[in-house]
Amino acid sequence: MENNTILEEYIKNSTNPVSLEGMIKITEQMKYSVCKINKIGSNGTGFLCNLPYNSGKKAFLITNNHVLNEEDIEINKEITISFINEGKGKEIFKDILIDKSRIALTNKDLDFTLIEIMNKDNINLNNILELNEDIMIEEKYLNKKYANESIYTLHYPKGENIVASFGLIKGINESKIQHSCCTEGGSSGAPILSLKDFKVLLLI
Repeated sequence: MENNTILEEYIKNSTNPVSLEGMIKITEQMKYSVCKINKIGSNGTGFLCNLPYNSGKKAFLITNNHVLNEEDIEINKEITISFINEGKGKEIFKDILIDKSRIALTNKDLDFTLIEIMNKDNINLNNILELNEDIMIEEKYLNKKYANESIYTLHYPKGENIVASFGLIKGINESKIQHSCCTEGGSSGAPILSLKDFKVLLLI
């Protein structure tokens, strides 16, 4: 028998709409890949995701540029983020030091920041999220394919406890998703996932 994760098993065996029991299992697994980012005067959310890199995949921490910007990811500056400690139900803190050995990219216009996760970070990557490759398709086709698509997100509204929110895609334009998920300050940088395959479409 293959050693699949809960999420892989659920998607593999599910032909019906997502059940409450299934969502609870998926949320329990995925919450370990979503982190809280605290800065003086503001909060945000980030997540771990596999991205294409050199004909393979590499783990990155992803969030919005307005959560972590150019000044926040300057060389040799520590970024403190918090993940839920697997099996213990409490948050643990990780300090990521940005140095020349690490890939760190940010773009204000597209509002994203990528920070490479390395072995020295000692972060659990067992439940890392996957990117939906459709995001490279032109907007008009995305709007047609994903109009009123059911979506799901895990986020840290107001920088407090992790919350799951559900909604629909209302439109996609300029690399942003208009959606009906209930979010607040601190939710920025959270992943928007399709309920069909639980892959990341874009950020909140």
